[in-house]
Amino acid sequence: MIPERRNDVICREEEFGAIIFDPQAGRMHKINTTGHFIWDLCDGIHTVDTIATKLAEQEEEDLKTVKEAVETFLKDMNSRNLIRWQ
Repeated sequence: MIPERRNDVICREEEFGAIIFDPQAGRMHKINTTGHFIWDLCDGIHTVDTIATKLAEQEEEDLKTVKEAVETFLKDMNSRNLIRWQ
């Protein structure tokens, strides 16, 4: 599966991670630096496996654990209607 963030959603990088603004819902969402890393890769090109691999390499963590965290984050973003699946 390939996640893709909505084109109209605005993401502003902050010291702690990022603020995501959803203009349709009129809501802001705060994400940490790990979430921001994942969010940046939700470009309609990178698969969940690729995102997890890149994050595991950056954080020097176990791939299985990282993939579970990535999937949880993406499910949350999907439930908030901030990403779609290709």
